[in-house]
Amino acid sequence: MGDSFSIIQPNFPSRILKPGVLPNVFIGRQPIFDRYLRVIGYELLYRNRVSDTATFFNGDEATSEVILNTFAEMGLEEVVGRQKAFINLTRNFFLERLPIPFTPRQLIIEVPETLVLDKEILEHIQEFSRKGYQIALDDVSSITNIRPLLNFADILKLDLSLIPQEKIQPLAYRLQFQRAKLLAEKVETREELDLCLKAGFDYFQGFFLCRPNLVSGHKIPISRLVLMHLLAKLQDPDVGFDELEHIISQDAILGYKLLRLTNSAYYGIRSEIKSIRQAMTLLGLEKLRSWLTLILLAEKQDKPRELTILAMVRARMSELLALNAKLAEPESYFLAGLLSALDAIMDTPLEELLENIRLSTTIKEGLLERKGLIGQALQCVLAYERAEWDKISFSQMNSDLIRDIYLQSLHWVETMRKALNLMS
Repeated sequence: MGDSFSIIQPNFPSRILKPGVLPNVFIGRQPIFDRYLRVIGYELLYRNRVSDTATFFNGDEATSEVILNTFAEMGLEEVVGRQKAFINLTRNFFLERLPIPFTPRQLIIEVPETLVLDKEILEHIQEFSRKGYQIALDDVSSITNIRPLLNFADILKLDLSLIPQEKIQPLAYRLQFQRAKLLAEKVETREELDLCLKAGFDYFQGFFLCRPNLVSGHKIPISRLVLMHLLAKLQDPDVGFDELEHIISQDAILGYKLLRLTNSAYYGIRSEIKSIRQAMTLLGLEKLRSWLTLILLAEKQDKPRELTILAMVRARMSELLALNAKLAEPESYFLAGLLSALDAIMDTPLEELLENIRLSTTIKEGLLERKGLIGQALQCVLAYERAEWDKISFSQMNSDLIRDIYLQSLHWVETMRKALNLMS
């Protein structure tokens, strides 16, 4: 169902990087959580590409490209917000032959496992520690290799893929006598998360959050049924403004969030929006569906906020891929990206959830089977999310454009997070 209302355009820059600032570099981020699944920082991942084949520059070039070009140009806060960035450094950075333009408040320095720990390097790492930088040791799999750094390491990152499962707990117990916090990386499942929690790890990194915590024979709680009812109403092609206004008006928080959104700097409206109906009219029915879906998912309080952030990044990146490819109905790509995290948010299989929502066949097949252009866009977005660089492609776009779209999506999410008062 269409509508004849005028739709306001976002007051948002089309590009957040100057053209050519980051030639042939992929840049991504992965959240790092504490024991309460609060985000304490992001590891920044990068890879240089000089063509469509997997060609690498040396470590110094890749690191300097990322640090000096990306974050000095656009600001580190554009990528990690108020959280800290975990960045791998190379020998020349530790020896201060290359500058680090970030303060200890912004940066946690990662020492890669490949770094040769000679006397000169150890002295410089210790000097960074004295300056206030936190030092994280990457890919730890035994005590032997890191013994020279134990006195001033702040975080030990244990790579679960390098350690037999039966040895994770004993190694963690031995390392707990050191001053450093323990971080489990490449945590892929809830079972691995539970194992690491029991072993006393402090921080966690991996894709466990992206998967639903399914329990056999479970019933969807009443609160989730209400949410599903609202989501179903929003995606019903026959729903109209009157019915949506009735739903919104029954929830003060929902109405408040919608007014905050339309009054935010994102839309750049000069006069204040004072009514739900006025906000709905300005947004238009299609955008209203997407925004209300987002707000409803964000209001689900028993899941980490980062899962909502993840869904928002997926939604915006999918939409921008469609817009840049000049595809029809980019709002469908936005919705597909948003709903792609619904199973993890609701702890229910996506197939079961989508049975209760009236979606177009195109969106549903894209979500469940990765069919069509929507499915291809989601594949590209999920590959970028996991830093699977060789799998990132969409509609013959070059890698620079896809990278820019990802960074624009992060910036957009930070803008929306503030507008909707979503706090990590």
